Amino acid sequence: MNSRKSVGRDCLARTFALVFLGVMMCGVTLGGPVLLHYGATNPELEGWEPDPGIGTGVTTVAPILNDGGYDAWFVSDNAASVNGSSDGYWGSLTPAQKAVADTWGWRFRSRLRVANAPDTGLGSVAIYYFDGITQWLLDFESGPAGEQIVTAVSGTGFSGISFNTGSPGYHLYEMVYDPTSGTTDVLVDGIERIWNWTGISNPIQTGRFKFGSASSPDSGQGNYNTVEFSVVPIPSSFLLVATGGLSILLARRKT
Repeated sequence: MNSRKSVGRDCLARTFALVFLGVMMCGVTLGGPVLLHYGATNPELEGWEPDPGIGTGVTTVAPILNDGGYDAWFVSDNAASVNGSSDGYWGSLTPAQKAVADTWGWRFRSRLRVANAPDTGLGSVAIYYFDGITQWLLDFESGPAGEQIVTAVSGTGFSGISFNTGSPGYHLYEMVYDPTSGTTDVLVDGIERIWNWTGISNPIQTGRFKFGSASSPDSGQGNYNTVEFSVVPIPSSFLLVATGGLSILLARRKT
């Protein structure tokens, strides 16, 4: 066997072993959901933390069955005023999870639909994540025929880069963060539609994610079939870490 190839394979195997050992020591499973909502289950029973306004009449919530073939949990913002409602369900990362998400990347995805049509998309239906520096917020609206529209918010008034699905009903939306570029891509039904999104500067929260209503001047209802936050190795960051580790191991082998 070629000794150089053997050394290369040995070093690469050790690199991956060290990388995954480090992740395991942090108590984080790459690729697995940190917190998951599914179907018509009350998110509080799944470990989500509700905002105080839930169930007060300002924001109403309830299960919904066979909504176009999907079971879901709806969050309806009934306050049509700025800061009139900012109610939904929160999840939080542990410090170890946050450190791994910052290094490896994360994915926040939801299968949902905006129930009322039209809806102006001013924060009544949203998912968002705060990483301590940037707020990543996807805002959802619907057109006159119920066609679903998603906006990666990057400015005031929930403005940003939008994509119109062209059809009503449920769609799967994903935010995928790449730590090597510090940007996020948005996928709709598995296809990349928005890329190199830089989000909004917002250092108020850190390691927290949410679905439901943002503080908004709009009323509207989101039906959430699936919500999932995961720490995942984005390919470019994975290769960067592996390459760096391989270089270190090769240097040690030479000495």
